[in-house]
Amino acid sequence: MTKTRFRTNKKGQKISIELTVKEYEKLVEDLDELDAIRAYDEAKSSGEQAIPFHQAVSEIERFASELFCLCSSQSSARARCPGS
Repeated sequence: MTKTRFRTNKKGQKISIELTVKEYEKLVEDLDELDAIRAYDEAKSSGEQAIPFHQAVSEIERFASELFCLCSSQSSARARCPGS
C-alpha cells in the first residue's frame, strides 16, 4: 500500500483520506473476506448442526418458489405453485 494521503481543510485539519480505485477495491475485498470469516466463526460457535450443501440449496429454492407464488399476481405463475 502506498503512503496515506490526507485532504485537509483551510485550518490544516485532516478531513478525508485519498485512495486510488485499486486501494479502495482492495479494502472492500478485505472487508468482504473479514465479514465471511466472522460469519463462519459465528456459525461454528453456534453449536447448530450443519446441513449438507445440496439440502440447503433445495430448501432455498423451495422457499424462493413459495415466496414467488405469494408475491405473484399472475394466474400462470399461480398454476406452477406447489399445492395449486
